[in-house]
Amino acid sequence: MSASAQRNTIVLGQPAAAYDATLMKATRGARFEAALRAFAEGKGEIWDSKYRHAFAADLVADMLHFCDLHGLKFADIHAMGSNHHRNECEDDADVEQLGVISSLPPIPPH
Repeated sequence: MSASAQRNTIVLGQPAAAYDATLMKATRGARFEAALRAFAEGKGEIWDSKYRHAFAADLVADMLHFCDLHGLKFADIHAMGSNHHRNECEDDADVEQLGVISSLPPIPPH
């Protein structure tokens, strides 16, 4: 494990001194924007942040097609994603209020 990965490893119930909730939300958002940029560029479109909403909607539409092709239930994926989001937001609040991480660790390949 790299030094940076070790520094960012969170142990449940342990002080979260190295965890910055604001930075984590920004990191999560940046990961999605990178995927969204790659999606738009993969379609031959030029990335423009003014059209994030449209690109995100198109990405969701393609995800629905992906679910159709692979027999996946989008509602189940949406529910799981919403649960992950809620848990991450609760973790962020716990860190800010209590200074600890209290949820379960992420499910690979998270």
